[in-house]
Amino acid sequence: MPRRNIIQEVTIMTAAVYTDRARAWTRLLERAAAEKHGVAERDARTFVAQKTGIAPGTLENIRNGRIKAIAVHVFDALRGAVEGELTREIARLEHELQMLRQSNADYRDDQISEVQAYLAKARQSLEGKQ
Repeated sequence: MPRRNIIQEVTIMTAAVYTDRARAWTRLLERAAAEKHGVAERDARTFVAQKTGIAPGTLENIRNGRIKAIAVHVFDALRGAVEGELTREIARLEHELQMLRQSNADYRDDQISEVQAYLAKARQSLEGKQ
């Protein structure tokens, strides 16, 4: 049996990949905060800053692509906040699905299918954290 080369299994993530992922997460968090608090995304940055412990200016620089590399603690804070958002979204969708089922809705109903699709997407995003 041939031996596998361990180096081939290592996924290389460049600084660009980290910054792109951090930018996407920042957008997601700002969008979620804007919806939750009923403000513009730009104004929601302060809520995201409070939640993550990252300065609003740093979040703005990440979002606008003015940072070449992301510090590990910033990346981890964003990842943790996104995981929390996705976990809350999954719980909300599961509750909505349970309420639809209890309302004697037809399981082929479009609402249930839509909620199940969103739930599957949220779970997939949480597993991939992207």
